[in-house]
Amino acid sequence: MNPPPCNCVLVVDDTPENRRLFSLILRETGCETVEAASGEEALALCASREYSMILMDVHLPGLDGFETARRIRAFDCCQTTPIVFVSAVYTAERDVFQGYGEGAVDYLLSPVVPEILRAKARVFVEIHHRRRAVEDHARELERINRELAAANEELESFSYAAAHDLRAPLRAIGGFSEILLEDYLPALDAQGRDYLRRIGDATGRMNGLIDDLLALGKVTRSEVHLQSVDLSALAGEVAREIQDDSPRAVDWAIAPGLAARGDPGLLRILLANLLGNAWKYTARRDHARIAFGREAQDGEEAFFVRDNGVGFDPALAAGKLFKPFQRLHSAEEAPGCGIGLATVRRIVTKHGGRIWAESAKGDGATFWFTLDHE
Repeated sequence: MNPPPCNCVLVVDDTPENRRLFSLILRETGCETVEAASGEEALALCASREYSMILMDVHLPGLDGFETARRIRAFDCCQTTPIVFVSAVYTAERDVFQGYGEGAVDYLLSPVVPEILRAKARVFVEIHHRRRAVEDHARELERINRELAAANEELESFSYAAAHDLRAPLRAIGGFSEILLEDYLPALDAQGRDYLRRIGDATGRMNGLIDDLLALGKVTRSEVHLQSVDLSALAGEVAREIQDDSPRAVDWAIAPGLAARGDPGLLRILLANLLGNAWKYTARRDHARIAFGREAQDGEEAFFVRDNGVGFDPALAAGKLFKPFQRLHSAEEAPGCGIGLATVRRIVTKHGGRIWAESAKGDGATFWFTLDHE
């Protein structure tokens, strides 16, 4: 990061009395001043340092003020420094236009009113300081983004390596469990067979957890590619896939014509998680209903997935519903690893929206979400 912006003004004028007068006026604003008697001297002073403002006479011996300003702009440290021209000779309208064409922020005619010069100096110096602060902030953000990109790359490598290392012993556990069930089942009593079943179920849940964690990491790192998405059609596709995978009677109510701007792949994951949850938690209903639609909520249009399943206690869900590994139901009530809603929230956040839920224990649930890009 560059050093903090200075509070020094360069005064360029070939008349010593003018330099002293301008310096005196500017120092009353709290600025320090450095004086130059020619364009060449000003260039030498600008080559290696920055100024918060440059006050420059147009009529100079050798290089005039316009040419000096043009060359000063070539220095990296002075590309954005405010330059104020002052002149008692070049007072025509075309001269003023030329001054602004050379990048000046103002053009003053002599004799200069001290109060006006002080006021303008305060404004231009403050603008320069604010610009520098913005530039420094942008550079800091760029540095942070580079570090985050490197950290994400390392995290991705670690995630896949860890997943590979975790799957190896899980495969061994699952494989030996199957061998015991196939070759040694007669030697096991009911309790032994139950133990093996539990080992197999736990192995399956661990594999599912690894898959979910990798999927969550992929969503977190992925870029959003915006385009128009037919959410009604997408929800219908997801619903058919869920229905085909585990057929049972469900009353699906998907509102037609709902569209939004978003990433099709990420929005499919979002709907698959929300509709999949609704499917799980309506499994014990004789007349299960799952709806996808859009309604006005607090002055804005929000999409929703609603079901008449087991619901949840809002008091127990407060603060943890969309966090990883937080489950409100046992694995016996509904399978899962507690990653799905965390994934949904990250997708919604990537789209500039928000997500929330309403429910009552035993009375179904409604998950609302908005997409800022819709």
